Amino acid sequence: MLILIGGPSASGKSTLAKKLAKKINATVIEMDNFFYTKVERTDLDLGKNYDDPKVFNWELFHSTIEKILIDKKVNMPIYNKKNGTRKFKEVTANEVIIVEGIWALNKRTKLNTNLKIFLDVKSNVRLERRLSRDTWSFDRRRNKIIKNWVADVLPSEKRYILPDKKRADVIINEKEKEPINLILKLIKNKS
Repeated sequence: MLILIGGPSASGKSTLAKKLAKKINATVIEMDNFFYTKVERTDLDLGKNYDDPKVFNWELFHSTIEKILIDKKVNMPIYNKKNGTRKFKEVTANEVIIVEGIWALNKRTKLNTNLKIFLDVKSNVRLERRLSRDTWSFDRRRNKIIKNWVADVLPSEKRYILPDKKRADVIINEKEKEPINLILKLIKNKS
């Protein structure tokens, strides 16, 4: 079974994927691990906007997903957001695989899936989450996060991510109190 969880930045994709994976014994594949490295972005002149699909290594993503779906084992890329480098780690997949990321429902993802989920969370809620996460995890300054939010995140999500909502089987917003239970019911109905 293959489940996709998409939505804009800081909508809760990673958190939901991890909680769901614990309930159903799934393997989570984080699409953030497939960004081009800092060196690759410089060589290809791709810029620094992580909310633009051109900084995402679609070729590496597709080859990794194909391999894990066939062999159940793969050298999974692990991207370091602090320094823009990538390592690889051998991963063996469970029967259920959850792919989560801002591009999960993008037309370029091209995956045969059992369930597509889009997290539709208000911008102000997501900005607060992003401020909390990025100041803590990446030691970024609040004013730089807000500047990036306005200059890159919001325009890119409007252009590239929000249109993906139409590909979802279910749309979940921040008002949903029991998203895991809702998803478990959907999985049961799809089985």
